[in-house]
Amino acid sequence: DIEGKEVLTYAIPDRENKFVVPVSILAVKKANKTKYRLFRENMHRLQEDVWGLNEYYPLHANIKFDEKLKILKIDVEKSNPYNRSLSTERIFKQFLSNTAQSLQLTKIALTTEGRPGIKFSGLGTLQEIAPEELSGKYAYYFYYPNHSQTRPYIVPFGNELTSVKDAFNAMKKNQKEANLQASIPKDIQFETKENRENKTITIRFTNGSKLSGDMSLYSLEAILLTAKEFEYDVVKLENADIDRIGRFDLRRELQVPVAANKIELP
Repeated sequence: DIEGKEVLTYAIPDRENKFVVPVSILAVKKANKTKYRLFRENMHRLQEDVWGLNEYYPLHANIKFDEKLKILKIDVEKSNPYNRSLSTERIFKQFLSNTAQSLQLTKIALTTEGRPGIKFSGLGTLQEIAPEELSGKYAYYFYYPNHSQTRPYIVPFGNELTSVKDAFNAMKKNQKEANLQASIPKDIQFETKENRENKTITIRFTNGSKLSGDMSLYSLEAILLTAKEFEYDVVKLENADIDRIGRFDLRRELQVPVAANKIELP
């Protein structure tokens, strides 16, 4: 998929500002364009409303990028839309987190009309965001913004977790307060074996659990994304009772995805 392409992941809030959905597009690599420039240029092509999400781009801010130091500078007005409520503040911080990770930044510097820091009622004043503040380990859930939608967005949500096993257990429960659905059916049971040295996790299905159909494909994608969240590179499946789901060959080791929720731009 990514041969000759650059993966650009945008953090887009849901319409109720409860979480962000990572949406990924592919842009053709060009020798004279950095990843940041492609990110900035394609920002205007996003169709958040069509996708059932909140209109968020382009940002209401002046943005500059120091390519050499990998520092993104965001300057907002005092009357900016990002500190109007605790939910908008949290969403903005999640946006910063996802953008820093996507563009592999050293930090994001924040200013208000040229002065250091952005003042938030709930978060206090933030002057910069460094990568070590942004790393989190989360479980992934299904989000259907429209009832007629058959393919879910796969979304990280909740508190940071200490183990991938805790994340998999959490993924079997709906998150009603955020309108997120469980990404692993309760009747799918499995045991996990972790090899931190090789960055590999083995999942062995038990109690006659079977994978089949589109929902199992999305559940597998959620499992792979969650494994990546906990710094695993490879997932092995055992006793799955099926050889293939979608384009995944379950007889082989599965590499974790490059990014979540691929969307084709018109």
